[in-house]
Amino acid sequence: MALGIGSIKTRFALFVLGFTLAIIWSGAFFFSRLLHEEMIQQLGNQQYSAVSTLADVIDKELSTRIQVLERVARHIPPEMLAQPDKVQAYLNNQSAAQALFSASMRVIRPDGAVVASTPLSPERLAINYADRDYVTGVLRDGRPVIGRPVMGKVLKRPTVSIAVPLRDAQQRVAGVLAGTIEIDGASSFDKIVSSRYGNSGGYVLIDPASALIVTATDPTRIMQPVPPPGSSLMHDRYMAGYEGYGVSTSSRGIETLSAEGQWVQWGGE
Repeated sequence: MALGIGSIKTRFALFVLGFTLAIIWSGAFFFSRLLHEEMIQQLGNQQYSAVSTLADVIDKELSTRIQVLERVARHIPPEMLAQPDKVQAYLNNQSAAQALFSASMRVIRPDGAVVASTPLSPERLAINYADRDYVTGVLRDGRPVIGRPVMGKVLKRPTVSIAVPLRDAQQRVAGVLAGTIEIDGASSFDKIVSSRYGNSGGYVLIDPASALIVTATDPTRIMQPVPPPGSSLMHDRYMAGYEGYGVSTSSRGIETLSAEGQWVQWGGE
């Protein structure tokens, strides 16, 4: 289920974890009596199928956003970076692209300075993004990057940014076009993950690189650290790259049947 650009697999940036799905039993004895191996296999396969489908949906959402950014970037030649008014006017006309990024779109110089932004404000233009991984990743590797979840510098809310290179006539990287999504708002990712699985189940979207929960059915878990190693056997297996399902005691002390599906992102540090 790995997806990438030109089959280049660089790091696991995000994965979907179906967590506490379907059935939570009141005690280990009751669990062991009723949930025999055949039931575990059947429910586990169902959950793995559901969470893998959601992982594929999110991956396609991200791929679409990268493609849109690349299309917009093709019409921003390097010489335009010295003409902020022209870049701003061009961005203002990209309403379809803006609709995919709930927080903002920005054109960024190699030094991290913002040339243009939608929405436009003096505060946004004054901020430098040279320290963001999606900017340094694009400038270093010349490929699209999905950044790690961070608190937005302007919004002060959890965000994820996607960035693509701006190129000159010799295909050298001349700048960065970035789009940012609020991950605890009404984004399509939040709508997908916020749905429940059955009466008691839900989903968690995790960035293993930063060991953070990006978003989840339970909103109190957004931007929280993942459970520490040793607190849940299955979570440890998922973080190590296992795809499938299994039963273990969760970090909250509940006997849980969970399933996980993941995919490979490109770019990042």
